[in-house]
This record gives sequence, structure tokens and C-alpha cells, in this order.
Amino acid sequence: MASVTAVFVLNLFGLRTMISGAELTAMISNIIKPTGGAAEPDPATNGEESESFGVLSIATESAEPSLPAEITIAGTVYSTNEQELDLRNLVLQDTDIVPLEYMTNLKILRLNGNLISDLSPLVGLTGLEGLWLEDNQISDVSALSGHTNLIKLALNENQISDVSALRTLTGLKELGLDNNQISDPSDLGALTNLDELYLMGNNISAELISALKEAFLPRNNIVHY
Repeated sequence: MASVTAVFVLNLFGLRTMISGAELTAMISNIIKPTGGAAEPDPATNGEESESFGVLSIATESAEPSLPAEITIAGTVYSTNEQELDLRNLVLQDTDIVPLEYMTNLKILRLNGNLISDLSPLVGLTGLEGLWLEDNQISDVSALSGHTNLIKLALNENQISDVSALRTLTGLKELGLDNNQISDPSDLGALTNLDELYLMGNNISAELISALKEAFLPRNNIVHY
């Protein structure tokens, strides 16, 4: 996560300006010590903590960190303005995808065919509409619960058993969960906009499949098992 840079806001005769810590130190060293009573609080600081040095009031603020212009993954540089990124079959591990947290403009992301188990770098990428994560080592999908703009999500060939975090993704049209470790798919019944749901190769009873198909009536043919 980017660090927050400390800066100082000066109010000198009503004029506010930002300076660095080094500049502030040099300025204070040249200020004559104040005389008389304490200075009146300056309303321009909006109640921020300040110290008075004669006519100079100093307030501390935090500068918002800016996003980097580029990230590097597997030796390749990508602009953080990209809206589509293809990182298939690069043998990426969890540490390799940490820079993806800065790719907040992404709409399409392909990460299938890697060695990923931790999806936390994707938490803030809530603008995603298509996400491919097949053939990884994923068991926990809770990091995707806020991705309500997703239309297509592919999670086939992983180690997922709990799909409850996916029930919030009500905009999904297509969801792939083939060849996982799912035994109870009932939470998926909340995804009423689905057109295709793939659940082949899981350990789901015929009774639960029937119940899930009933949840999608009259479109119960969308469930592939």
C-alpha cells in the first residue's frame, strides 16, 4: 500500500501554501520568538491542530498518494490506464500479482493458467466486468464479493468449496465453477440474472441440483451439471 507523505500547510497573512519538512525547519529557525499573548486561532486551518509563531500559523495535513503511472508484472511494464489485461499462462504466483491493486481502470482481466491462491490484490478492482481465473489454486473467493459489476466470471479448475461470497454478484450473466470442490451451491440461487451456470465436476447431490434449477425457473436449463 502506498505511504502517506507528511506535508505542512502554512498560513502567512491569510495565504496558505504547502512546504516540505526541510523548508519548514529553515523557516522556523529564522522566525523571531513571539511576544505578548497567544495568537488568535486562524479559521483558515479549519480546526486542524496548529502551533503559532508570531504571524505564522502552521497546520499539518496529509497529501493523498497518487497512483503510479505503470506497474511491472513478470518483467513486462503495463500502464495503469489499461482497461484490458491478459496475463494467462505466465506461472504467476501470489506475490507477482500484488501490483494489480493499482489497475483500478481495468474492465477485463485474464489470469487463467497460473499458480494464484490469494485474490486480495483484486479487492479494489470493482470496475471489472470480465474476470478469468481458471486453472489456479484458489480456494477462497471472498475477495470478489464487492465486484458487483462483473458480467462474466470463470473460476473453473480450482479448489473452491464455499461459494457464499459470490451471492452478491447479482449482475453476473455467466459463471464457471466446473471441477472444484463444491457440495452446496444453494447460494448461487441468488444470482437471478445468470444465463449460464457451469457446475460440472463437483460433488453436488442430485437433490441440491434440482433445488438450484427450481430457483432459476423457468430458465432452469441454464444450469450445466
